[in-house]
Amino acid sequence: MDLTLTPSGGSATTLCSDAARSVDGAPVGPGNLSFVEAPGVEVREYVGADRILPENVRCNHGTITFQATRVYATAALAAAYALAGHLSEPVEGVLKYGTTEIFAHACVTSRRIGMVGCTVVVNYTIEG
Repeated sequence: MDLTLTPSGGSATTLCSDAARSVDGAPVGPGNLSFVEAPGVEVREYVGADRILPENVRCNHGTITFQATRVYATAALAAAYALAGHLSEPVEGVLKYGTTEIFAHACVTSRRIGMVGCTVVVNYTIEG
């Protein structure tokens, strides 16, 4: 399945796909996937109360981190993506894994890119 980000009014961009590796720069992954969810529940302790009383006082929030690997036919093509090609990817929108919506309002807060030879590894941090 694909992990996609779709900006409002735009078309979906595939951040990574579980397809087999190729040399056309298609993003493969997710690798090192980590998902942290922080429900908007605050635990409150009241003076004299015998128990805590949770309250929904904040927004639900989550962070997902993962890496996508791109293999190119040449080092020049890899460098072109690493230095400028990634700038065409959206940085906000709906984040989905296949047809499952992960975040309705997601934003890319970090995109760390490394290149070795013809391989580019992109580490994403997306919050929503």
